[in-house]
Amino acid sequence: MELTLSDDRTITMKRAENGYFQFELGANYVIERTEVVMTIDHDDMQGSSGGFMQTLGLYDRLTEKDYTNGLKIVGTGTIDFEGNIGVIGGVKQKIAAADKAKADIFFVPAENYQDALEMHQYLKAKVKLVKVKTFVEAVEYLENYGESNE
Repeated sequence: MELTLSDDRTITMKRAENGYFQFELGANYVIERTEVVMTIDHDDMQGSSGGFMQTLGLYDRLTEKDYTNGLKIVGTGTIDFEGNIGVIGGVKQKIAAADKAKADIFFVPAENYQDALEMHQYLKAKVKLVKVKTFVEAVEYLENYGESNE
């Protein structure tokens, strides 16, 4: 599956032999540093709901642009090899944790958005909820942050 971003960059996603998916950035990038160091504290994590954010974190580290814009970005969602963000469980608790952590942006799968919004309103949370269906939507949101998303 090939996804095209708004500036004509491409992301090619495919399933690897080991069952995981991999993605390749389009030819617009020359990656000079191939070693990406990531630390994931997984003591309190389980399941696949962190797949989307782990993919976004890797993408941010592999590209020159700082997609975080200096913000604390959190979120949840499964991700398939075509870049679709899938439904998860426990979204209300995750909104509460994001608010407690003083996150700026919370990416939430479209299918979980209503539950997330209910908890967000109940808590009067300050974290900005951003509904996403695909990995590309999330990247484009961050690329355009500051223009129309604040």
